[in-house]
Amino acid sequence: GNDIAYMFDREELKEWESAQINFFSLYKFSEKTKIEASYDILRYQNFSNLDANFSTTEYGLPDNLYTEKESPFEINVSKLVFETELFSKVNYTAGLKYVKSNFENYNNVEIDQVPLAEFVNNSFLDETLLAAYSQVNFDINDNIKVQAGLRYEYTDTFVESYDGEVFVDREYGDFFPSLFLCYKINYLIFCNICHFFPQTKVKVFFLTSMGENLKNRFLICYPGLQPKCEQISQGLRLKYELIELLVFLIQ
Repeated sequence: GNDIAYMFDREELKEWESAQINFFSLYKFSEKTKIEASYDILRYQNFSNLDANFSTTEYGLPDNLYTEKESPFEINVSKLVFETELFSKVNYTAGLKYVKSNFENYNNVEIDQVPLAEFVNNSFLDETLLAAYSQVNFDINDNIKVQAGLRYEYTDTFVESYDGEVFVDREYGDFFPSLFLCYKINYLIFCNICHFFPQTKVKVFFLTSMGENLKNRFLICYPGLQPKCEQISQGLRLKYELIELLVFLIQ
């Protein structure tokens, strides 16, 4: 078809600004006992609009179209982690995490200074997440390593519109235990069994010649402070992994 160029007066404005601040502190009670504390702030603000004037055209359109959008948010994260060694062979770790999130979404569309109700909305999200975990890992013998932990998570989410309509009002709290067992079959083959409620994984992997440097990296299962949605899937996962060469996965 023929190209059509529409000529009209318009003004556009796009503004955004963001700021991120991090505070971190570490205190060592001894060589094997320490505590870490951190606080992060992320703020974002944006605004965009379009003011189009068709009054001098012959397109048969309204005289004026005006749109604007704002979606600022703020996230605050506090974290505290304690690590120590018990009985000269048990590594103990505990942590707390607090996340506070606020988000606003505002949209407005006007034709000839008259708002279009179906395109005008203003909603607010307020969410609080509190998580705590505790875990221990130790060697039963030279061939068997164990790691066990327990995580508790509480989340409160609330979303409402400017006129008071509630879209989401949900809160939950639950415990999530985990157990990790690593059995060293020989210097090349390890068998890992990892259980995160309600998920279980079995993993067998082989070390190549360069894998000698990876022996201390297989203790990777820990309760951590991940959100609940990462713990939903169930079932048995069998994974054979030849480092850097082959990965075979059944899930």
